[in-house]
Amino acid sequence: MNKFQKNIGIIFCMVVMLLGLTIPAWGVNNPRLITVLGEAELQVAPDEVLISMAVETSDKNLTAAKKSNDDRVRKVIALAEKYKIEAKYIQTGQISIEPRYRNNYEKGEFIGYFVRKSILVQLKDLSKFENYFSSILEEGVNYIYGIQFQTSELNKYKNQVQALAVKAAQQKATMLASQLGQKIGKPYLIREEGTNFIPVEAGRYSALKTYGENLADSGESTIAPGQIRVRAALTVSFELE
Repeated sequence: MNKFQKNIGIIFCMVVMLLGLTIPAWGVNNPRLITVLGEAELQVAPDEVLISMAVETSDKNLTAAKKSNDDRVRKVIALAEKYKIEAKYIQTGQISIEPRYRNNYEKGEFIGYFVRKSILVQLKDLSKFENYFSSILEEGVNYIYGIQFQTSELNKYKNQVQALAVKAAQQKATMLASQLGQKIGKPYLIREEGTNFIPVEAGRYSALKTYGENLADSGESTIAPGQIRVRAALTVSFELE
């Protein structure tokens, strides 16, 4: 046997050994499993609200429009002291400045400069919501982008609903196995399919107050918070005894 044939023989043996390590031995049975989807949902009362809003002002003089906007935004932010809202729960966003014309495409009669600044407030005490909502309208907020009721204990409810989903999977597997005269054993695989929550959206209001129209006392802020839904889904495989 020459050197070349000897090398080929060594390589062949190494390949056989590697295949022996990676290919499962014949006759080894896969575990007998029953796989089910466990789902659960909790409905919880919200304890805080997120309000996305904006102040828009206009004037043919840009400086005047900007000053008016700054004054109104300052008053809205100042409400934090009255309603005991911590500074970290108030955030001002982008400011936009737009010249508008009566006929925008042909740039006809100039209406004025419109200045808008967005504000995001997280109100941690729902009992103050109605009064706070009226107050921000009175101080100059004329755009409400969204009102979202949510919970400050979301992680706690996620853990609870996941535990319920596991129990639901176990009950379903037990029932299905019994129909076949089988019993379930220990869990073999658990995979989370998704855990999420659905906050209560109170709707969107565009241009609540424009050109002097005041809606602070119009009843627009009478909103029932409702219930937040927290959902979980898990795939669980159990061995069959």
